[in-house]
Amino acid sequence: MSLRYRVAIVLVVSIAVILTVLILAHTFIVSRAYEQIERDELLSELQNSVRLIESDLDALDVLVNDWSSWDDAYEFVQTRDVDFLTSNLPLNILDALHVDALVIRSNDGDNPFARARTTEGESTQIGGLTTRIASDHTLLQFPGGREGVHGLIGTIEGPMLAVARPILRSDNSGTPRGAVVMARRLNQEQATAIGERLDLGVTIYPVIATGLPHDVATANGRLSSGEDTVTDVVDARAVAYRYLEDLSGQPLVILRIDQERTIVAQSALTLRALLITITVTGFVLVLILAGGFEFAVLRRLVWLRRDMSAIGAGGAAGPLRASVRGGDEIASVAAGVNEMLDHLDSAAADRMRLMETVTDQQRLSDAAFREMEEGLLVLDGDGRCTACNPASARMLNMAADSVAGQHITELLPALAPADELTRIAGPQLYEVGGLTLAVSRPAQERPGGLSVVVLRDVTAVLDIERLKRDLVATVSHELRTPLTAIRGTVDLLDNRDAGALSDVQARLVNLLRTNADRLRLIVDDLLDIGALDGGRVELARDDADLMEITRRVIEDLAPQAEAAGVTTQVTGDDTVVGVVDARRMRQVLDNLVQNAIKFTPRGGHIDVGLRRLGSRLQITVSDNGIGIAPDELGHVFEKFYRTPRATQVARGTGLGLPIARSIVELHGGTLIATSDGQTGTHMAVDMPAETPAPPSAPR
Repeated sequence: MSLRYRVAIVLVVSIAVILTVLILAHTFIVSRAYEQIERDELLSELQNSVRLIESDLDALDVLVNDWSSWDDAYEFVQTRDVDFLTSNLPLNILDALHVDALVIRSNDGDNPFARARTTEGESTQIGGLTTRIASDHTLLQFPGGREGVHGLIGTIEGPMLAVARPILRSDNSGTPRGAVVMARRLNQEQATAIGERLDLGVTIYPVIATGLPHDVATANGRLSSGEDTVTDVVDARAVAYRYLEDLSGQPLVILRIDQERTIVAQSALTLRALLITITVTGFVLVLILAGGFEFAVLRRLVWLRRDMSAIGAGGAAGPLRASVRGGDEIASVAAGVNEMLDHLDSAAADRMRLMETVTDQQRLSDAAFREMEEGLLVLDGDGRCTACNPASARMLNMAADSVAGQHITELLPALAPADELTRIAGPQLYEVGGLTLAVSRPAQERPGGLSVVVLRDVTAVLDIERLKRDLVATVSHELRTPLTAIRGTVDLLDNRDAGALSDVQARLVNLLRTNADRLRLIVDDLLDIGALDGGRVELARDDADLMEITRRVIEDLAPQAEAAGVTTQVTGDDTVVGVVDARRMRQVLDNLVQNAIKFTPRGGHIDVGLRRLGSRLQITVSDNGIGIAPDELGHVFEKFYRTPRATQVARGTGLGLPIARSIVELHGGTLIATSDGQTGTHMAVDMPAETPAPPSAPR
């Protein structure tokens, strides 16, 4: 399909969419808005109809008020004067007053005067009104005994507008002697008159009437269910209904009004005219735009396509660039094509240079792969070796060709799986051919399913580390014997076994004892860390109450805490029993609490918490001391490491925390330190309550 046809289709579809949107908007928005306006106007007219009926009641009330406050009427009720009847109540009194019933009732219940007429003007009697009005009739329930009552009442003659007032003197004095009641019929004739005044169709239907029209009967059902007003459309006319209630508040008649739907009809005409206008204008616009598009755009695009075809077909022998005509968007496209061709030429040259660079980098990578001291094993997704460098083949004591293709479990049979390596601190140590290799392997594969195993020969490093441990252990052991002798000599001097000491000599002996004790503690720490590092410590596990151990530690350190001005508190379960080495766990608690005392300023507080959660033991030591800088938390468990602030506050060897962590790890647990560097330090021990299964330790 050519572009011009596509443009024409787009324009036609656009016009159709606009028309559809207008129709939908009119149907769901405008039409509903007009219908709401029509409904509001209809309800307003319904209310106006009710107001006209109420105004008739008000006019009738004014008339009744004149009669009920007339002194002659007040005397007539008592005297029954015939002259009053002759002069004031002639036969045509109902015509003169424009009422259908007039009743003067005495307090004893009889009617000194009562007259009513039919719709044809003939005299009649209306039961319960002109015959005898019951004392409990709502017409006679005057508020305060002197106010009037007006409203609708139901009679055998149909619904009537009725007003009643007590008969009083003109100055409103005296006791009421009866009541004046006037009534007018509320029938279709009056409804028609109301409709003519409002230019509406007004109809009145008694609620108890039978044979109601279908729409009125339906509205009656809805009104009786609680709706105040009902609106509907009947025979293309807008209709509204409501109840008119009698004096007792019960529905008496149904008031129905109807009017032409001029607002909705006008909106439909407006929409039709708008659609016709848009359709005609749209098709004219389509023709104009199509012609302009053909001249201004399509012709230029044809030229551009011809140039592009020539470029594609001509190659180096033909034209190499498109013609640029003018300065509009199509000219910009042609210029962009030329720029793209320039970039393609430049990209071809760059690609050649990149290939040369990649080749150089590949040669460099190959050289590094071959010459690096660490061994590298590249594994595929199945764990088979796809490549290895000479160093790895040398460490495995195998030929490089024989390494490729073998599974990692064949090359390193005792190597832990990759996911298990993540639970082992640091690389896994592996011995092969007299060498000790540190094996590092990522737990997750790299993109493409490949992973890399790094082999590092740490035999010399471990030998040096072993020599250091042996040296420390030997020196520490050799220092213990002379220290014991020095300590014994100090005790002899202090006990005055060698004679009395002067004050200066006593101070020197005390200083000697303090430093000998400190040196003994350092030697003990060195021996402990050497034994822990050398794997020579075996735990004597048994059931032990860690809460009792903690209380003893706090009691033993109470003098030190009191001297430092620090308070201590132990919280948690009453008993915390676990299968542990009680002596070693006391050493852990002693180190942690001593550290907290040393680095908590005077007035500080230390909290030690213990609890057992299922199969786990949790121990916490928290203080509000100087804290540990966040960047130093990773070093506090290193041997001989002391933070700068700790060095300024107290002396120490930097072995307490490493010893504590090693003992906790021997129990299968963890020791973690947290601090924000300002508000103290929190040490947390988490370890199994029972003897854990032996870990899969590296070889």
